Amino acid sequence: MIVGRPSVAVVDQIRPVSKERLKTRLGMLSPMELEAIGDALRQILEIG
Repeated sequence: MIVGRPSVAVVDQIRPVSKERLKTRLGMLSPMELEAIGDALRQILEIG
């Protein structure tokens, strides 16, 4: 996390969220963190 508060991405508990609920940016991910989340999601969803 570069800016914002510490957070955790729980990739095995994903669910849709409407854009209207996303009001304030809590922080930003580094490229390495984003890649790790993408890898985990692909593994959970059995794609790629």
